[in-house]
Amino acid sequence: LGEQGPVEVVVIDEHGLRFLDEALDGIPGMTTPFVPNDRTSSYYHYRVRLDPSALGLGHVPPTVFRDALGQALLAAGVGCELWHTQPAPAFPVFQERGGYDPADYPEAIAMLDSSLVICEARYPIFLQSQELIEQYAEMIRSVVADPERFLGAAAVPPPVPA
Repeated sequence: LGEQGPVEVVVIDEHGLRFLDEALDGIPGMTTPFVPNDRTSSYYHYRVRLDPSALGLGHVPPTVFRDALGQALLAAGVGCELWHTQPAPAFPVFQERGGYDPADYPEAIAMLDSSLVICEARYPIFLQSQELIEQYAEMIRSVVADPERFLGAAAVPPPVPA
């Protein structure tokens, strides 16, 4: 990159990702990253939180919803990944040292169980074109609008005992 390279990347990042924030805002069951107005983010990982209960699917476990949505997005051409599925204290380096119980971090576990990262680490979202970000937004809206399609039988609530 030239002398202006890093500045240019930040400008692309801010413009494209603010568009994605706005395009995904209001999708039931999805919360985009929050960045206060007086801050910036590199959005190296664009993690969205998922809430199946906001779609009337409270019976669907968060990991089932997350995994099914992730597969549907990949099939629709939207790059996404889990990035991590356990909090850092569960990593071998911390487990080998002892004294770290992943169960002590229930909020981290809940966040990882109920979220996806849009784009992949090897193709970070902040480097993507505005056109691709717009296509991703359109496909994400389309896929999330039809949860029964990507959840299949899991979308059907269990029978209520008589």
